[in-house]
Amino acid sequence: MARQHEPAEELQGIRKRTFWDKRIILSGEIALCVISGLLFAFGSYTGNSLLEGIASNCFTALIVTLLATIVSWKTETDVERTIKLVEEETEKRIRDIEDSTKAMTSELEKSLASLNGSIGAFSEVVDNYNGKACTFCKNYIKD
Repeated sequence: MARQHEPAEELQGIRKRTFWDKRIILSGEIALCVISGLLFAFGSYTGNSLLEGIASNCFTALIVTLLATIVSWKTETDVERTIKLVEEETEKRIRDIEDSTKAMTSELEKSLASLNGSIGAFSEVVDNYNGKACTFCKNYIKD
């Protein structure tokens, strides 16, 4: 029988694949920035204003894309950190609720034991009274 993956293991695998995907994208963007910078330099060197303009626009767009990738990477890291903090706080609150529930259950069990003792004593009193009342009825009340 195949072993099922735990959610934590699966999440770790997803993070690892995402990390490598982001590194590949980041490396590609950096390489394209270098290439467009070289094309711009080549266009300036040869006096080809068309190549210079295209390379300049490509370089600007790639720099903006590179910055957006870096910012999104940091934002995702901050979101993951926030989610982790929320999960930890939730787990802490759940543990606190479980602890207080255990304490309340213990107190309730003590109260029930005390109540059962009181009910037993009350039952004895009622039984004794009923016995006397029955004797009273038999001896003194006549139809």
